Amino acid sequence: MTHGVKHRMGGSLLQVLACLVAIGGGCWLGAQYMGVEVGDIAYTALDETELLDRIPPDWRPSRSDCPSDGCPEPPTEDERAAALIEELNGLRFEAAKLRQAASLDGGVAALIGVAKGDSEAAIQREQTLAYWARLSEIANDVAQLDASLQPAVSRDTTGYVFDLRRRSFDYARRAIEAIPYRKADPQAQEAGQRLAIWYDSGARFYTEATEAWDALAGSGGSRVAEQSLNRSREQHRKESELVRAKLAEINSLLSRRYAAAFTVIGL
Repeated sequence: MTHGVKHRMGGSLLQVLACLVAIGGGCWLGAQYMGVEVGDIAYTALDETELLDRIPPDWRPSRSDCPSDGCPEPPTEDERAAALIEELNGLRFEAAKLRQAASLDGGVAALIGVAKGDSEAAIQREQTLAYWARLSEIANDVAQLDASLQPAVSRDTTGYVFDLRRRSFDYARRAIEAIPYRKADPQAQEAGQRLAIWYDSGARFYTEATEAWDALAGSGGSRVAEQSLNRSREQHRKESELVRAKLAEINSLLSRRYAAAFTVIGL
């Protein structure tokens, strides 16, 4: 009786194993027929159940999209954040292109034509218009922020206002450097570089202004600190006038070269 039970149990075990082999073989043949990578399926299943790290590296299933020396490390949180910021900058740039095209006669048609690759000259024209529009957008955003701070200036808040302006100038410099496309006219890019340098200089000015104001507040009115603040303010004003004049010159040149209206960049 016992022998018969063992015989049936042994037979049942062999039958189960045979079924598993048959199922596995059928899945493998089906995957091959459908063009599915079995290793990818196994890798994903183990990864999602967090079992992959418990398997020795040499025993882990392979993935078809990985090089022979292993899969690359997944991006870090900082890398993902930087990629999202770059994507946002790209979207803003595309929006600037559309706004610039919509403001010109035949601009949208020209934009569509450029997308079809009509000519290198047309591509440069479209990129130049979009690049300039993005510069103008950045400058106008910072100018509006700067103007909105003016009513908040008082003896108690001046230091905070200077610091906010410093940070807005630093943002503008980085925003200009992050414009994703660089196929614009070289002189338009020169304008962008000059503008970025001016914002960088302005950020330094507001750093010095904050330090001078703190010294004035702490000492009850230091003449040396006041003179330093006035010198920095005058230098910043002169630099601003030079940049405005150069931007206006480049604006006029590009408007004639491309027969298009380039917006005034306000500082």
